[in-house]
Amino acid sequence: MSLNCLISAIIIAIGCYGFLLNKRSVIHTLISLELMYVGLSLILIINFMSTQNYISQLIALIVLASVAAEAAVGLSLLVFRFRIKSTIDLESLDLLHG
Repeated sequence: MSLNCLISAIIIAIGCYGFLLNKRSVIHTLISLELMYVGLSLILIINFMSTQNYISQLIALIVLASVAAEAAVGLSLLVFRFRIKSTIDLESLDLLHG
């Protein structure tokens, strides 16, 4: 179990590294967030599998479904933004606030 948790921690660290060092691309930011979500979901699933609690496994499945919905909404917003402004740089997204 510790090897699996170590692999999950490495996946989360790679996602954090990509998220913190990225300054321009929204796509890279979303991919980094997805990596962090996958690492978290992997840790949840590993821990829930060791306890043999089926309700906990259902919670992990719901988390994965919500992450997929979040990615779909984020990508659709990016496509909409690209159609309007022809760019998806992070610096050009400052016009989205109130």
